[in-house]
Amino acid sequence: MSTIQKYGILGLTLILLLPSFLNFNHVFAHDPNFACDDHSTTHLHKTTLDCELCDFHPSPIIAFHFFSYELDEVLPPNKKFFNYYEFLSDFQKLSFSLRGPPSSFQIA
Repeated sequence: MSTIQKYGILGLTLILLLPSFLNFNHVFAHDPNFACDDHSTTHLHKTTLDCELCDFHPSPIIAFHFFSYELDEVLPPNKKFFNYYEFLSDFQKLSFSLRGPPSSFQIA
């Protein structure tokens, strides 16, 4: 595989995974991970609720539909095994003894 194909595959992979990375980054962007040191007064911390990305709910790319099959009745196998050793006898007409095209007249 040439280096151009390798870089092409890498680029397409990054392009396809970019929305997942951005959504994962957005989850941690709203996390207020700071320590409040002011315990003496009652106060509220400012939160941003106007987020356009939070209002957007993407549909899943791949929808998995699992099929379930239920068997009503389990039937026993009804197959008889054919023994080829007993078939090859001198008293039976074999299909390979009739060679050639069919004739248009009958020999009496």
